[in-house]
Amino acid sequence: MLLSLILFGALAGAGYAQETADTALNALRDPSWIYGVQAYGGTATMATPPIPGAPGRYPSSWGAEFRLGRVLTGEHAEGWRRGTLEWDFTIIPIVQYFVNGRSYYMGGIEAVAPRWNFTRVSERFVPYIGFDGGMLIGPNKFPPGDTSRFNFTAALDLGTHAFTRHRQSFDTTIRLHHVSNAETGKYNPGVPLSIQFMLGYTWY
Repeated sequence: MLLSLILFGALAGAGYAQETADTALNALRDPSWIYGVQAYGGTATMATPPIPGAPGRYPSSWGAEFRLGRVLTGEHAEGWRRGTLEWDFTIIPIVQYFVNGRSYYMGGIEAVAPRWNFTRVSERFVPYIGFDGGMLIGPNKFPPGDTSRFNFTAALDLGTHAFTRHRQSFDTTIRLHHVSNAETGKYNPGVPLSIQFMLGYTWY
């Protein structure tokens, strides 16, 4: 009797896991809407170039994002490259940078955010690669000095969706991030390169 219950539970769990994976993967294999939240933290891997009155620094940061995405295509390509094209729009309510004991708050958006989902690598995990382009604005000039309150951002994302429940996934991402005011201020030291570690959750 006990053995029968164990076998039944194992088969039911395996069936549910397969159904969950198939359902979520199907959502990424065809055009559909995606909603998600993300939080991240990181630090600069290169110092900001020194400017008059502001020496080079290594800023660290954390932030939170709300993401709305759309899978635009069905699957294309062959083998491990097979996947779908997604386009995201991200609202960034808060980013906080820390520089020499002082905090700088900003918010913004990422409107240029294509992503490729590799939908045939695994039944439970979908790796992805993406590019994000956007802007940040805050009450103070950042980086410190005679710079600008407005900055553009560019990033390269490498991550994975790990499907957990019906049409839901837990997401992990490594991001290479660049900040520049594009000469909108007197000086443009920017943040040449940061590495950020992101955790998120997505609904399909």
